[in-house]
Amino acid sequence: MFYVNGWGQDPSFSQIDNTLVYYHSSYMPIKGGVNVSGVYRNQWSEVPGGFTTQFLHVDIKPAKKNTGFGLNICNDIEGAAFIKTQRADLIVRQKCPIRYKIKKKELVSLTFGGYVGVQRKSLDWSKLVFSDEIDPVFGIYQNSSQLTPTILNSLFYDCGISVSGEFKFKLNEYRIPLDLHASLNHFLSRGWESLQGLDTRLPRLFVITAATTIQKNSFYNIPLIKPTIQYEKQSTIHRIKCGSLVGYLDDRNDRSFYLGMYYSSFINTRYRGNAYSIIPAVGYEKVVNDFLIGVAYSHDMNLSGVNFSNVGPVHEITFAINAVTGDKKYKSKSNIFKKCADF
Repeated sequence: MFYVNGWGQDPSFSQIDNTLVYYHSSYMPIKGGVNVSGVYRNQWSEVPGGFTTQFLHVDIKPAKKNTGFGLNICNDIEGAAFIKTQRADLIVRQKCPIRYKIKKKELVSLTFGGYVGVQRKSLDWSKLVFSDEIDPVFGIYQNSSQLTPTILNSLFYDCGISVSGEFKFKLNEYRIPLDLHASLNHFLSRGWESLQGLDTRLPRLFVITAATTIQKNSFYNIPLIKPTIQYEKQSTIHRIKCGSLVGYLDDRNDRSFYLGMYYSSFINTRYRGNAYSIIPAVGYEKVVNDFLIGVAYSHDMNLSGVNFSNVGPVHEITFAINAVTGDKKYKSKSNIFKKCADF
């Protein structure tokens, strides 16, 4: 018996702007209060068993404080064999304003974050079918000679680090709030990811994201453009996602609506058949009393790689609910579009 080295890969989401809390532990989605957000992704729905990922995030930040806390929970199911990866991370963030101000407005700030978590990988061996179980006439008629592995559950520990920077610029009549995020996930780990007890630790995941909201002096009731680009590297797999949202923030009715298009390119240096896709997206946000509620949907359309007409489409749904603490109403009208400070 011999073993071949394998490399794992984290789930990856298509909606860059709605999944920053998944990639960057330093990203603070709220100024103060409680935030609950999540993602449901169904990939290749025509494949038996499918590939589904559920992600839930809870964020707590006291008002007028620079420290925030978060919790990430992720459940990933791969195919009919039901390979499950379950993950829970505790997050701590610290914002550090840089005292560079114009007209008493802070134009630069850094936020440092990190997470400590645990992951569990499991396999339902009864779902697997091997070639020696199959007869060309009678089909599956006997048990396999393959030995059931002694390890059907693997538990391992994990942590990562991240930094986010907020920069504010002014160009003629336009204001540009630029957000930069960089993370090294799986920075340290303890235990083995392999279900065979092999030393196959989860490869480190390096992610960089840049986003801005291009706006004029009046932020509300005008078209807003939000370009975003993200780069992921894990082992030999690279992914570049870029695109833009175009929306409108109605200040009178406290709501926003946006459309967008992303482009995604998976590049695996060990495999020539790389995958490319375009991803249309649509979203809506609404302030209801002390809550800001948002929901969005995207649909991956493959241009190369796997033919989605054979395996089924890719659906991704995101949601977010923000609540303020105290007696004040929710001031922010949008989690997607970021208002730049006056200066």
